[in-house]
Amino acid sequence: MSTQTDQQRASDTRKVLPNRLTGQRIAGVSKVAIYAGGGTASMVWFGADMYVPPGYRSPFYLLAVSVFFGAVIASFHTPNHLSVHEHLRRLLVHHTRQHTMLSARNGSKKEQPQNETLPGRIVRWPIMRNIRGIGVDEEERSQDAVQVARPFHNSPVIETTDGGVIGAIKVRPAAMAVANEGHWKRRVERLANVIDSSVTARTQFTSKMRAVDYGDRMGTYDDREQELLDQLAAKHGDIDTAYRKARSGEIDREDLGLLVGADLADERKGVIDLYDVTTLKRNYYVTVKIEPADVVTEDNVEAGGGMANVPLLGRLWKHKELRDLRQEGDHTQVMVERLENKLETLESDLRTIEDISTRILSSTELSQVFADHYQAANAYANADFADVVRLSPKPTSSEGTAMYGVDHDHLQDLPSSPLGESSGMVEPEAPSNASPMADQDDDGGRHTVPAPGDQSDDHSNDDLVNTAKSAASSFADRVAEINDNPVADVILTKEQLIDHYQTVVGPKDGVYRGNENWITIDNTVYSKTLSIREWPAVPKMGILEPILREHEPGVAVNVATHINPIDQQRAEVNLADTEDQLQDKKEKAEDSRLPMFLQTYRKQHDEAKEMVQANQDSEYDLFETNTHIELRSDDPEALGRTIDHINSMMNDEGAEARQETAHHFEGWQSVAPACDDKLEEPIMMFADGVAREFPWTSRNLHEPNGVEFGINMHTNEPLYLDLWNRKTGFDFGIFTKKGGGKTTTATEILGRLNTVYRDDLMTIIIDPLQEYANLATVHDGERLVVGGDTGINPFHIEATPEEKLATIGKGAPYKHWLEGCMDFVEMYYADEGLDFAEKKGIWRMAIREAAERYGIEDDPVTHSADYRRQQGYSGDCPTPLDAIEIIDEMTEEPEEWVRSKPGQEPSERKVDEREKTAVDIINNDIQPFLPGGEYEHFTKQTNIDLEDSTFFYVDMQQQEASTSIGLTMQVVYDLFYEMVKTIDIPSIIFMDEFHYMLRDSLAQKSLNQKFRHGRHWDLSLGVATQSFKDFFGEDADGNTHLTDNAQVLFENMPTQIFHQEDMSDEWAEEIGLTSDEARFIRNAEPGNRELGYSTALLRVSDKGTYPLKVKMDFEENPREAVVTEFDPSEHGEDFYSYLLEHDDICEWRFAPTVDSEAAADTEITATGTNTAEDAVEQNQGPQRTDVSAMGDD
Repeated sequence: MSTQTDQQRASDTRKVLPNRLTGQRIAGVSKVAIYAGGGTASMVWFGADMYVPPGYRSPFYLLAVSVFFGAVIASFHTPNHLSVHEHLRRLLVHHTRQHTMLSARNGSKKEQPQNETLPGRIVRWPIMRNIRGIGVDEEERSQDAVQVARPFHNSPVIETTDGGVIGAIKVRPAAMAVANEGHWKRRVERLANVIDSSVTARTQFTSKMRAVDYGDRMGTYDDREQELLDQLAAKHGDIDTAYRKARSGEIDREDLGLLVGADLADERKGVIDLYDVTTLKRNYYVTVKIEPADVVTEDNVEAGGGMANVPLLGRLWKHKELRDLRQEGDHTQVMVERLENKLETLESDLRTIEDISTRILSSTELSQVFADHYQAANAYANADFADVVRLSPKPTSSEGTAMYGVDHDHLQDLPSSPLGESSGMVEPEAPSNASPMADQDDDGGRHTVPAPGDQSDDHSNDDLVNTAKSAASSFADRVAEINDNPVADVILTKEQLIDHYQTVVGPKDGVYRGNENWITIDNTVYSKTLSIREWPAVPKMGILEPILREHEPGVAVNVATHINPIDQQRAEVNLADTEDQLQDKKEKAEDSRLPMFLQTYRKQHDEAKEMVQANQDSEYDLFETNTHIELRSDDPEALGRTIDHINSMMNDEGAEARQETAHHFEGWQSVAPACDDKLEEPIMMFADGVAREFPWTSRNLHEPNGVEFGINMHTNEPLYLDLWNRKTGFDFGIFTKKGGGKTTTATEILGRLNTVYRDDLMTIIIDPLQEYANLATVHDGERLVVGGDTGINPFHIEATPEEKLATIGKGAPYKHWLEGCMDFVEMYYADEGLDFAEKKGIWRMAIREAAERYGIEDDPVTHSADYRRQQGYSGDCPTPLDAIEIIDEMTEEPEEWVRSKPGQEPSERKVDEREKTAVDIINNDIQPFLPGGEYEHFTKQTNIDLEDSTFFYVDMQQQEASTSIGLTMQVVYDLFYEMVKTIDIPSIIFMDEFHYMLRDSLAQKSLNQKFRHGRHWDLSLGVATQSFKDFFGEDADGNTHLTDNAQVLFENMPTQIFHQEDMSDEWAEEIGLTSDEARFIRNAEPGNRELGYSTALLRVSDKGTYPLKVKMDFEENPREAVVTEFDPSEHGEDFYSYLLEHDDICEWRFAPTVDSEAAADTEITATGTNTAEDAVEQNQGPQRTDVSAMGDD
């Protein structure tokens, strides 16, 4: 109990100390301002009385009155966290300094614009120029705004302009969007411990947003579109002919798949292009700085006998030691070594925080971070900075070893696109490549879909000439732009290196800081800064998380917290002194006849006592901190909306964020990850208070080879997951109750997988309800109807590749095959309600004998059909009918099938039992396998060849009403599982309505084996079900638990998607979800067309859980939505007509023109193409109704 009380007291203890306790205000006016203004006015007034003759005093009286009221007015408009003096100084600096800073190399003849306002002209007067803090001594370039000077090669270190060195750690946060309070508490406590023990130098936590380069993903869909158009052009001669035929209704199923696929790829490319413009990614960094004085303080205290800590004399001692180190040439080397050690220690400690990963950035990578901050554009490539970094070697014994004589190629021009656009290096294009010309030859040219009204194959010579002229002009302009603003030359000196580096990472064009409400970077992006000046005494955990999740389109929200260690003993003494002073003032006010400030002094004394008590109770050290929020956008109105929203969120949390009016330039510099706070008005926080700000909890998944699973609701970014990038397997499951969004999610994932991987992925969909027939058409899949003419042999065996045998062993394939055959027979007996226990041995013997007669043995080489043909066998596999024939033989010669000792006849009892059992099987058990029986199709050779396609759609609609559908699904599953072992590309087997398989423990047992071993074959097993309860059972005491088989499935299913489901806390606990995650699943939005999306919880075994929004928006992606919504049971079999019904929103590029009549005579179903007279027998189905865009499950 005492431990819990101590923990509660610790959590309630003040984490943040009040910023200013000594400033009193009267009606909003500072007491100090009243004294200062009144005192100055009094001196002017009485001075005039004493020394100015009567008749000349009026101006001085007026001056005195003006000084007094000016001080009052200035105090009234001064923010609480600033003194009047500091506020006036900032305003003076803002209005007198150079407003526009242009990018210019040292020695450049480019003139900097002058401040032509009246204050700007006054400070340029000769008498004013050299007044410190007021006058203008020299022009400033945009390079002078950069706080870093030079990087060091083969090191994480960058030197700053003030002589210090910095390095950074990149933090990959945990996924805690739906984490419970206990998880948050552990995270904050661990981070507080790291800050308390490892932050021993100036440190900065930075969270920056940057655009994401979706160019590769757009290129993937663009390539897919071109491949499909190439196939159309090859089939019809050219692309124009193909579309002319399509718009006239001359279209077959293959054409429809190509045309729809091309339109879907085109639409998807547009959606990703929208992401490219509007989506920003958040990165997290921890920067550490070593200042020159830090080396003296740590290394020379003992040498000086503690002299460095003596007031006044200590400063002189530090100055002397620092000068000696610099003269010896070792100072920078010592700082670099000290910084590298601190980075390694801090990075190691941060890695101990649960679920986050860290790495130290190279100086090249950190240079890119600085370029992203200082420039309007986002720089994607590290190559822009690598050459500069190589010019500055890491200092060793002396700085004189730097290789300043090395020259290098000119760097490419820096990116110049506005915020949110993909920006890369400028690469001059040849005129022939500058603009793709439509409808070039199909031997490598790029196809462009002709407009409906433009069917001409010819292009005028004038168009070609104009295109070439335009491309050549563009090329010339780009070359001229590069030459006008070079950023690279031969570097000979340290000064030239610094100038060159600051040019590379600094603003490309310049900075405008003449407006007190914002600054403008590179003439395109506005930047504003807010600082959090008021905090609650105990900030809630993750108090800044709402700001980090701010999603105003086109607005980047960057957050920086500066953390400065302080002398703890001195801080304790200062707190005690403050309490004593306020107690004295309170007592004097109580004794005074005019207790004007008594209430103020009492309140401040109470706060001071609380501060002293908090310092005594806290187990953590105090730090000076400052948190700034920089917002940037090319739309100032968007900035205003974001600021209003942030202010509202902070007020809700008891904090206050204030704009740095007239000081946004310094705010922009303070947010740069340089540990250089230009707005120093520190707030005292304990380490656990700092840890509560943003303990790295917002993560998104953006895996390079992945496909979009939906939108991460926590970060508002598209989430890309690579199923084959998991460590424990590649399987996934989708769980929901009816109408939750299962079909839409599965259709999107499977469709995008096939678009991205194309012919490098084998896809098999087992569908009992015809809900995925659309995918078969779009991806030109082979349709297999179970129960028809398609032969499916449950005893089929495939050869195992040699490289796989090395992993699983040579005896495993035959063993697994035999177990699968026996599982099939046992499931059949169970479905039929027959006893199998006494007959198991006979079936096993019969199956082994049948295999041997077909040449199949334990040796994996015999599993190859080609090998068996070479040995004189047919190459076929045994079927259940072969095993039945062998059992029939047992009825005639049972003694041949009874084991006996050598030289002895088998006992008569054993022979009789064998004969009796065999006769029972033949007479009572095998009728469904005989000709005309329900399972006759199981007695045929499998006539499926994976070389025919990379997409197979197994239509089980005829089996859906059968009580044996689970058995049939198991057979199909086993068959394709065996077949995909032989291919050398990844494969996916997806089964909908998975609950049919859960009703049979034998089927689950077989599935367990596949889920365990599928990863050996690069196989992803996907399942979807709306009957989640089938995974659970109850023990004798009524306690809920996962069934043993379900436990294995979940343990081997690293990717799980939970749509709306009645997820009880008991179920959640059984599968490893928290109560908060279960609540999210219960409250998830089901599929709804009006809403345009459903929500789900995505769990990835090695990455955490993510709240997911699965969009099916008829405005954003109408083509994909219409294709996904197609359901033959709702809309009939005619897929082509269904698509044309939605041409008003989809704008299909293959849709018939208005005057086309042939289109009405064409009907394309999931099975083929029919003319009008053939269509009479087709099931047209009911007319399209307003069903859910998420599917009907």
